[in-house]
Amino acid sequence: MYVPFPEGNHSEGYVVEFLPESDKAWVGNFKRGLSKFSCVVNHPDEIDFIVISGGEVYVVDPYQRKLVDTFGGGITAVFAISEMKLTVFQGQTYFYAYGPNGRLWMSDRVTLDGMRNVRQDGKKIVGEGWNVPDSWHAFKIDLISGKVEEGAIEFRAEHP
Repeated sequence: MYVPFPEGNHSEGYVVEFLPESDKAWVGNFKRGLSKFSCVVNHPDEIDFIVISGGEVYVVDPYQRKLVDTFGGGITAVFAISEMKLTVFQGQTYFYAYGPNGRLWMSDRVTLDGMRNVRQDGKKIVGEGWNVPDSWHAFKIDLISGKVEEGAIEFRAEHP
């Protein structure tokens, strides 16, 4: 029998088998979010796991078989940055960062709608976002602080 995440009944989601070193194997069924992106990555604490099911993020303690945290819904990519003990989640218009002790920051909105060519560049996340006036604009985010150093939506001041 599988363990449903979140608790309750739902149709088959993203199914993951956990094999904790000192416990019996078990299966989790993770309800999908709003995107098509699903994967499993190691948590920066090197104990828990991060399951992304259709864009919804589930932080799971594999020994207790319990949900530690959940957020997202529309996550489209993840960057596991082991040298910084950091996991960065890309949404449609923003980024989240997670460290060994949990959530670290959420960036300001960096794009009006969608991103492309997103990658880690040293201690930055860089890419392009779709903004006004209907074109791609470069953005840059500091991985330590989450501060948008370049490419934040600047048209707000022009509109009431």
